[in-house]
Amino acid sequence: MSSSPPGWIALKGLCRDDRRRLPPVQYCTPASGCRERKLCRSRAHTARPSRSARQAQVTVDVFGGENRTPEFLAKNPAGTVPALVLEDGTIVGETMAICQYLDEKFGPSDAVGKTPEDRILTRQWLGRIDEHCNGPLTLAFRNGPMLDFFTGRVPDEMMPDAAPGALKVGTEHGFAFCDKHLEGKKFFCGDRCTLADIRLFCNYKFFNKMAGAAGFTIDPKYKNLCAWLANCEATAGGKAAFPPAE
Repeated sequence: MSSSPPGWIALKGLCRDDRRRLPPVQYCTPASGCRERKLCRSRAHTARPSRSARQAQVTVDVFGGENRTPEFLAKNPAGTVPALVLEDGTIVGETMAICQYLDEKFGPSDAVGKTPEDRILTRQWLGRIDEHCNGPLTLAFRNGPMLDFFTGRVPDEMMPDAAPGALKVGTEHGFAFCDKHLEGKKFFCGDRCTLADIRLFCNYKFFNKMAGAAGFTIDPKYKNLCAWLANCEATAGGKAAFPPAE
């Protein structure tokens, strides 16, 4: 077992980022053997600290509702995890915002892009994947197999009747959209594994791990998307988060 948090392993392998010094405090899910938690954490790390760097990591039990307690909400009103505390005390609680902040401060890296042209393509595909896949799949996940869990935490946001339609939009229209673009490409931005790939890969693996046979899998007819998934799984980060034996 590495002494580094599992999330560092996952994203370092996916994007091969340099070791850098991070802001002092991060709230994250418990570092247990639960693979989906490791992968959720991996999205937020676009740099790895040096051996001499120190960062306080405060574990938050999401499944136990700790992120919805008054104490945590006082720090991060959105109740989201991970959350990063900056040196001036500002708390940032959105994963992609954290990733891009770390990249701007300690990068650049291939995860976001080392040139303006690379960065705009990464951000373009982040937006497109969120619109066509992550958005509808998240809606289906929360209001379908995880309905009871989220109803107990954010009841005013639940729309169970929307789950079947959202799942169809994500797994049919969304996957078809991605499959067409991935013709002849290893990742969404060519040979460069970016936040766009990591975001969809993490969500896809997490949804299927948690939802079982709830219809989130990629249809084999989407050959390019299946190849993309295999490319992500074959990276060091993909193997660290989800070992091939599992």
